[in-house]
Amino acid sequence: MKHGGDRGPTLTEQRHHGSDSSIANVVPQFPKPSVRTLFALCLITALLRLTMLLLVTHEAPVQFFWEAGFEASRIGASLANGYGFSSPFGVPTGATALLPPAYPMIIAAAFKSCGEYSLASLWILFLVNVVSATLTTCVLYRIGLDIFGPAVA
Repeated sequence: MKHGGDRGPTLTEQRHHGSDSSIANVVPQFPKPSVRTLFALCLITALLRLTMLLLVTHEAPVQFFWEAGFEASRIGASLANGYGFSSPFGVPTGATALLPPAYPMIIAAAFKSCGEYSLASLWILFLVNVVSATLTTCVLYRIGLDIFGPAVA
């Protein structure tokens, strides 16, 4: 029986030779994930997202991005102009509870610092989204690791 170093017999060898080892020897063992693995995963996802953003923004005009999902940007513009959390549809409608406040407030901060509906504010918001998505990748990886183990993570 060939053992292949100190790893023990393979599953096939155990089946053919009638090994009476416990089930723990049959279950594949995965290496313990490291921080380096998580960092590499997050770096890859962030680079893929940035690459896609560069490809998409190169082809489409800036205004295209502000017209899609416009409610949040309209509330952000309203906040940036001092009208409060209002007017999600571009006309003065008064206060609104259409969206949760966090993202329109981030949009308002970008508008205040770089100008309303500008390319610079668009890129700030894109970068906020990439960072948020990358952090989500970290959280999902840890959840998968804690609940299901390294094979799923």
